[in-house]
Formats: sequence, C-alpha cells, structure tokens
Amino acid sequence: MCGRTAVLSTFEECASALDIPPNQWRGKRKSGDGGGNGGGSGDSIGNKEYRPSGNVCPGKNTPVCYLDEESGNVCLRTMKWGLIPSSSYTNRIERPDYFKMFNARSETADVKPVFSRILQRGRRCVVPVDGYFEWKREGKKKQPYFMYRKKEKENSSSSSSREEEGEGERGGREREKRKRGLLLLAGLYDIWTNQLGEEEFTYTIFTTKPCKQIEWLHDRQPVFLEDKEEWLLTKHGGMALRAPSSNANVSLALSWHPVTQEVGNVSYDKPDSVLDIRQVKGSISSLMRKQRSPSSSPQETPVGLKLESFEDKVKMKKMKMVTRINNETKGAAGSSLSLQTHKKTIKKKDTKQKSIKAFFANQPM
Repeated sequence: MCGRTAVLSTFEECASALDIPPNQWRGKRKSGDGGGNGGGSGDSIGNKEYRPSGNVCPGKNTPVCYLDEESGNVCLRTMKWGLIPSSSYTNRIERPDYFKMFNARSETADVKPVFSRILQRGRRCVVPVDGYFEWKREGKKKQPYFMYRKKEKENSSSSSSREEEGEGERGGREREKRKRGLLLLAGLYDIWTNQLGEEEFTYTIFTTKPCKQIEWLHDRQPVFLEDKEEWLLTKHGGMALRAPSSNANVSLALSWHPVTQEVGNVSYDKPDSVLDIRQVKGSISSLMRKQRSPSSSPQETPVGLKLESFEDKVKMKKMKMVTRINNETKGAAGSSLSLQTHKKTIKKKDTKQKSIKAFFANQPM
C-alpha cells in the first residue's frame, strides 16, 4: 500500500457514519459555538487541525475511531498519520519522521517489539477513509489509481440532481462522496509527547496480501474491516494480541479508476484528485474520445488535434522528395558552372604571362 488516502468527509460525517455520539468525541475544543457540534453547552469539538482532503499523506490529521482508555467507550478523535511510538525521543531541533511507520505488516506485528507492545496495551484503532491510492508502472511512467468501496445504486430525485449541477467545486466532492461508502482500515495508535510537552496521537495502518481483485496492481493492501467492534472490542483468546492478517471474512465490492498524476505531489489537494481522468471534462482523454466520436461536427474538433489522412501524408512526402532533388540538381549545376569559369580565368592568366615573357625576350640587350 502506498502512503496516500482520501478522507472527504467532515469530522461530524465520520462520527455519524460510525454511530459515535457527540459526547464520545475527543480532541481539541473551542468555545463560543453554542454547542453546535455537541460536546457540552457552549463548548464544541474544534479539530482545527483537520480538514477533508482528497490527498492525505503521512503527517496529516484524520478522524480515527479508538477505544478510550479512561472511559472504556468507543470514541472518535483526530490523529496524525504516521506512528511515532511513545518511547521515541525527539529533541527540539529534530522533526518526527511520520513516513517511517505509516504502514505495518499484519503478519509480523505481534512479534516486532514496537508493535507488539502497542498491541498488548490494546491501542488498536479503526481509520475511516473514502479510498486510497496505488501506483502502477505503465511504460516509463507510474499511473496512480484510486481504490474505493462502491455504494449500491440509490434512487435520487430530479430535484436533487438539479441542485448538484449548481453546486460547483464543493458539489463535485459531495457527488463523489455519495458514490462511495467508507472503507474501515485496521490500525494501531500510540500517544507520543512532542518537543513542547504536548501529547500527540499518531497511528499506523495494517497491510496484508492483496485479494485477487487488485493483485494486478500491488503486492500489498490495507486490512479492511466490516465492523469497528470486531477489531476494537475482541478480547477472547490470542486474538487480542494479534492483528487481523486475513481479509477472507470481509466481502468488499472494490472499484478503482485512474486519476491525475498530480496526486504524486503531497501539496496537491484539488477536487479532481479522486476523479476518473477518463471522464474529467477538458482532459486529454476526453478530447481524444470526442475527436473519435462520429457525432462530433468539424466545429467541435479541437485546434491542433486534426489528424491527416494517409493519402495526404503520402503527397506531402512526395513533395518533400521532389523539392530535395531539385535543390540538389541546382546545387550540382551551380558548382559545375563555377568550375568552368575558374578554368577560363586561369587560362587567361597563363596567356597573359606568356605574352609578357615573349615581349621581354625580344628586347635587345
């Protein structure tokens, strides 16, 4: 699994999808909202460090579901992707490396000290995402693909479709969210104290061998869950200390499509980051499809994309050959003419020199 996901839902939308009430939201708080987001009168979850994004990389915050150690309830809070173990020490000059442990192999998590310690403490988490990205080499370039869980088709009224047409950039993301269901990824979290003495929640995502659907794309995939309680609350036997290393019991209808290569840039975060490039209006693919369409008129043909017929190409090639031959002939004729002129000049000089010699030879000494 590559280190990119997409979380287009707000904090509140994630909480609603996971059935987590406001009194079980955790994180930084802000006052003066009148309790609009829950969590107490005049006091609400701020989560100013998180915002929905179509291109999430390690080091960014996303909503994460976990088992709160104090209350024992399943809670939701923002955590930073990229595990920094609580035992890590980073001085005020160094910056934590969130890319070092953003993934963990589920097959060996219970034997590696850094992960087995967290498993024993029960610090498991569930990461809700709208999808994730994988790259596949195609020729000399790597093409990114967006992987997601497709929702069942839902009947929508004509009025709602008319509203979507005028929603603009924000509406594009809303339509994309409605097409998909959240993927629940199994992970581990830990609490690290940063350079300022503040507690920072960080997490890693478990990976496993790919299912047959996507083994053509990558040799690893995230560990998917059907239910958050399956991973958070399981206590029987050795399963409490083991990661879910198989997805055999999870039936997912995964879908995917190619997306813009701009997502390779961690700072790129535009609405088209998760859109199918074959359907994006104005893309090269759509222009070429329009060019091949028999219904398109000459006025619709984009400038610079008109293709020459085979006969036109042959005629052009013949004209170029004739022009080249004529130029070579003229050059040869010109060089021959200049040679003859040069010979005549030399002959005149020789005759003049002979006349001068004969004149001086006849003079009396």
